[in-house]
Amino acid sequence: MLCIGKSLKRYMNLNSFFKPHFQEIILFSTPILLTMVLQNFMGVVDNALVGFLGTQALAAYGVAFFIFFIHAAPLMGLATAVQALTGHAMGVSGKNEVALSVNSSLIISCILGIGISVAAHFYVHSLVSFITKDQKVIDLA
Repeated sequence: MLCIGKSLKRYMNLNSFFKPHFQEIILFSTPILLTMVLQNFMGVVDNALVGFLGTQALAAYGVAFFIFFIHAAPLMGLATAVQALTGHAMGVSGKNEVALSVNSSLIISCILGIGISVAAHFYVHSLVSFITKDQKVIDLA
């Protein structure tokens, strides 16, 4: 019986700990959740609009978006890393360290973005041809 009382007391302490944090998490995550829902909805609307152009146009859109996403993924990873570094710098070091991490990330993302774009210009047609053999889809993508 004593063990149950200790467990219950521990639960009550955890409940009082999680309650204010739960509200903060919901408050901060709601805009992110809405953004993700709206991005997915925008993708559905894009597919519906391109679908009116025909099946080959929709296939070309799917292939082009897939290739775009592969090339944008490194920049998305960089953005996630910068958010973590900026939050850490803001909490520990101050504004000078924040400015340094943001400026460095801008330079890296510009160099990386230009490099990916130039490189993709030379092989993207071959990549599209590897994904599909339909010449009309290749031309549209």
